[in-house]
Amino acid sequence: MVGRSPQSVQIFKTNKPTRHYVEVGIVTSRPTGGFSSAQTGDVIAGLREKAAEVGCDAVIITGTRSDVYGAANSTTITVSEKQEFQGMCIVYSEEN
Repeated sequence: MVGRSPQSVQIFKTNKPTRHYVEVGIVTSRPTGGFSSAQTGDVIAGLREKAAEVGCDAVIITGTRSDVYGAANSTTITVSEKQEFQGMCIVYSEEN
């Protein structure tokens, strides 16, 4: 498989593609910075980039996970969330 442009990688959140495909691996993406929150779009962009590096045509999102972190002192409580997306990396195949 040859790498491709991240913009060419399709993301399927609720439905699977109607074209024939082969599952080739799992990709995950999470925020890159400390304990700060990330926008869902940034995490999905990370999935696209990882899938593009290995040459996948599309990613079918298979799950999400959110980890919540907190800290407190005498006057402040701080809560942060890190969201991770997992997806099946696929390549399209010719119909047999």
